[in-house]
Amino acid sequence: MLAVLPTTHLMTTVVERCNLLVANKETAKLVRTRVQSCLDYYASQRLLELGAERDRLAAERPEGCSCLGTGVNGPVYLRVPDGVIIVPDLKPCECEEAKAFRARALAAQEQLFAERRQERIAAVFRRSGLPTDFDAYSLGTHPSYGSREAIQRVQSFAAAEEGSAFLYGESMRGKTAAACDVARLLVARTGCDLLYVTVPELWERIRATYGVRSHEEGESDWTADDVLEAAASTSLLIMDDLGAERGTRWEQEKLYIVVNARRNARLRTIFTSNCDLGDVAEYLGLRIANRIRRMCEGNIIEFAGPDLLAAARARRR
Repeated sequence: MLAVLPTTHLMTTVVERCNLLVANKETAKLVRTRVQSCLDYYASQRLLELGAERDRLAAERPEGCSCLGTGVNGPVYLRVPDGVIIVPDLKPCECEEAKAFRARALAAQEQLFAERRQERIAAVFRRSGLPTDFDAYSLGTHPSYGSREAIQRVQSFAAAEEGSAFLYGESMRGKTAAACDVARLLVARTGCDLLYVTVPELWERIRATYGVRSHEEGESDWTADDVLEAAASTSLLIMDDLGAERGTRWEQEKLYIVVNARRNARLRTIFTSNCDLGDVAEYLGLRIANRIRRMCEGNIIEFAGPDLLAAARARRR
């Protein structure tokens, strides 16, 4: 009803035909000028019709309504003695239809953002390498015997907006499960990127770059720098099994690059280890242990208590 004639497209079509039919350039120019004048006239007439139509619709609307009941603001056609002036309508219309339209648009936008956020979170977890063994685990259901204080401290860390944590204790005390649950909470709350890697696996990935290795998205080969950059720059990193192996000088240097870069950038990191920081210093070097100590100040948390797997088996008997 308020559509404007496609004069630009029409003019282009007419001119192309004129150029084909009229060999003389001057004659063709004259034809184009006259065609343009006709089109300008008809376009003006069409705007006058639009202005009259808008006046008719506006008369049926409440005072101050500029959307004509559509809920969508658009150009305002003002009739003047010499024709019609088109001005943008920047002020939101306050009629009931416009308010309802804006509410629906806002709800649709929020729903779209929520869906995209969930898609992003799902994609983050697919790419992260996070173990699926602990999907059913949560800090709220962690067995409390021997590690209640540790779980409370981990929950406080998860609720904080910044900082890193070093979780240590003997094997099978729930360190990795707690780290994974914290990661799920942080990703769900902030939508941050996530990478899970064990320290031995990190070293192996770097070594693998000396062979043939391809990106998931393309054919380009990974380099050692690519692996180090991924670990050093991801928003949230879980570095599991720190100190599980006594690192060579080469391995210690690569690990130091990642830890130091993350400390300098203040990126959140969760370390898990069967060793305390004294043993980490012995196995991986004092520089790495000192960096971790400073990164995780206030969040160096010991997981004590019995072997959770053995305890679970005992309960089933």
